Amino acid sequence: MIALDELYPDIAPDLEKIGGEIASIASSAYLPLGDAARYLATTPGKRLRPGLLLLSARACGYAGPRCIVAGAVVEVLHAVSLAHDDVIDEADMRRGTPSARALWGNRMAVLLGDHLLAGAFKRLIESGDTNLMLEIADAAREMCRGQIQEIMLAGPELTEAQYLEIVSAKTASLFAASCRLAAAAADADEPNRQALDSFGKGLGIAYQIADDVRDLTGTAEEMGKPVARDLAQGQITLPMIYALRQGSTAQRAELLACLNGNGRDVVDLPRIRKLVADTGGFEYAAARLQRFAEEAVDGLAALPSSAARDCLVSLSRSALAVPVIVGG
Repeated sequence: MIALDELYPDIAPDLEKIGGEIASIASSAYLPLGDAARYLATTPGKRLRPGLLLLSARACGYAGPRCIVAGAVVEVLHAVSLAHDDVIDEADMRRGTPSARALWGNRMAVLLGDHLLAGAFKRLIESGDTNLMLEIADAAREMCRGQIQEIMLAGPELTEAQYLEIVSAKTASLFAASCRLAAAAADADEPNRQALDSFGKGLGIAYQIADDVRDLTGTAEEMGKPVARDLAQGQITLPMIYALRQGSTAQRAELLACLNGNGRDVVDLPRIRKLVADTGGFEYAAARLQRFAEEAVDGLAALPSSAARDCLVSLSRSALAVPVIVGG
């Protein structure tokens, strides 16, 4: 995914201000807690969601300070969700650095996330922006719902419709909320708000499909985290869903054996990768990804032409840059 401050350098100063706001949210009178919370909240990342918020606001003609708190809270919520994901997935690496659970254990990682979330909502109250509070609260609930559905529906019988519902809740909801917050900050009219909401949803789904493809095709070094953790937890994603649905009886049986034969902690990734490629699973996921990325771009049509809107289009196009392994 493109680094937004390189694609659109004008937002770099605001991203720095958002970073300062995040550090303030993570602070604590108990120094060790503050240090640990800042580590969790400021681990190097793309700052994609606050960058998306800043660009969306600029696409509506606004570049003022109302986006700073919103951008910080959005990024904190994202960081907390990742910390909790790492506990659930038993992951020791995140963005190429040790995860909170690897450094301090599961209990401390959960409590650090709770501390950050409480700090974020305290900052929301201080801002006095009711719309901001409601948007963030709704997004947090949707993300939790998606994660719960993912756990409850884990297994090879997951359908594409169920997968997309999970992705829409656990990932796309925060993308869309970032865009809606920008529209609210800019006092945008209803057509522009709906345009940005549609863009955020489409981009969020495309982004998650791309990440799921990379989880099967990439390496831990490329991803900055362990790969195939979803499979180890019994969770399958779109390429596998297609392979299980469209593969021959023998291919399906072999895939199921790969998922179930080595226990929950180990999967035969090279074998799974070949089977998914042979059934066209990666090509299918890439085609679906392209559809959602195009829908995201279509959602921007109502916005006036601007460099910021062009940057959002480029951001959506960049989601298409995923490896497609073809069988044979």
